[in-house]
Amino acid sequence: MGDVLVGGPIEGLDEDHAGQQGGPRDWAFGAANQCEAFSRDAGKIPADGLQRQHGLPLCGERSLDSQAPATSARNDRARVVVCGAHLDGLPLNWQLKQRGGRLLQATQSSPDYQLYALAGGPPFRPGMVRVAEGGVAIAVEVWELPSAELGSFLTGIPAPLGLGKVQLADGSRETGFICEPYGLAGAVDISHFGGWRAYMGR
Repeated sequence: MGDVLVGGPIEGLDEDHAGQQGGPRDWAFGAANQCEAFSRDAGKIPADGLQRQHGLPLCGERSLDSQAPATSARNDRARVVVCGAHLDGLPLNWQLKQRGGRLLQATQSSPDYQLYALAGGPPFRPGMVRVAEGGVAIAVEVWELPSAELGSFLTGIPAPLGLGKVQLADGSRETGFICEPYGLAGAVDISHFGGWRAYMGR
């Protein structure tokens, strides 16, 4: 580990601050240098906040020109696109709601997919696969889960299904259910129904 530098009073401070060890200017200087021993980038986090809070100058008495972020990033929730038994009201939807999931929107995939009724069950399940030709838009739902719950949800998904990137009608890509090609053995192409709910209600 590199040397940790603890700063004393900074040249050019007024007498009140210069004589107070541990004053706000010392905190910013000490915090920045202590963090630098671990990571130069990490050191910017506490020092930036202290400098903004107390209006402290940068080295050479320069001031901070950039504005602080208006909002904090939120990384505590994840989106999941479902197309089958996890749709709202269908047999496996409880797996989402039990984990604090909430429905964001009912929409469609881009017109690049085919939907198959997989062999086996119950519960009966579809497999959605992306194709180069002959694809259609499939009805899907976008749910939001706490990120901490995503791992347990993923481990409960049986093969040949899994999570991958699904392109939606608006061109965005979200994490969602996809099917591995080997799982289509014995499956029935139900793409013309436009979605699993329509197929089950036929």
